[in-house]
Amino acid sequence: MVTKSGVIGLSIGLIVVFTAISLAGNDKILDETSDNSKDESYDLPSQSEIPENCTVWFDGCNTCMINLENPEIMGCTKMACFEYEQPMCIEFSIP
Repeated sequence: MVTKSGVIGLSIGLIVVFTAISLAGNDKILDETSDNSKDESYDLPSQSEIPENCTVWFDGCNTCMINLENPEIMGCTKMACFEYEQPMCIEFSIP
């Protein structure tokens, strides 16, 4: 004999599983129809030179604060990244 709570629990469980499968399938569809902007790969050693007047630098994984008085990196976030993005300056100071 199946109780009401058993049916509700089973229904919720099936909805969760179906949703997870649907979302996983959508990721593949989105990846296949993307504009292939991820064709270029980056790794930590390939980071670019930090531009002049850049105060916040994104190295492809972490965001770093730059000291403009003595151009050097003051500190960065410590994220673990399996894939690196294109390095870029996020914020410039106005000279």
